[in-house]
Amino acid sequence: MRLLEDSMVEKMLASEINEGYSVIVDVDSDANVIVLNRSSGASPEPSPEPIAA
Repeated sequence: MRLLEDSMVEKMLASEINEGYSVIVDVDSDANVIVLNRSSGASPEPSPEPIAA
């Protein structure tokens, strides 16, 4: 949790994410937390439809 908080605060201080923005958080293969930003009002990509059994 601490790595996530640190990564997000760094982006906020650099003005890369602002109030009202949505972010996508991921972890790479080296266990580094990656915070990707989407500007306010951007619609998220649609989720794939579940496969019926």
